[in-house]
Amino acid sequence: MDNQTLQALLNGRQKERAIDNYKSILETEAGKHVIYQLIQLSGFFDEKFHGNSKDIFDKGRRVIGTYIYNMVIESCGFAKLDEMVQLAKRLEEDERKFIKTIKEE
Repeated sequence: MDNQTLQALLNGRQKERAIDNYKSILETEAGKHVIYQLIQLSGFFDEKFHGNSKDIFDKGRRVIGTYIYNMVIESCGFAKLDEMVQLAKRLEEDERKFIKTIKEE
């Protein structure tokens, strides 16, 4: 077996392992929350342009977010992404209620 074929097999195996890992992680509420936070922190949903070197930095962060987003879709589909969004909304609402309760005390 030549090096190119061996590398292709290794890359395929690594990709399969990554997909399996994402599936496992996204089975838990904590996993969904952490992965969604990483996508948000990467700036994936933001398209801000500053007109300076920060744009290059932000683009690099978004590349990471794009990779994570694509792995979620590839491993679990859009339904899992929807679950992540709903969970994030629910947790944000819980935090708002908690803050409101604290302020009222």
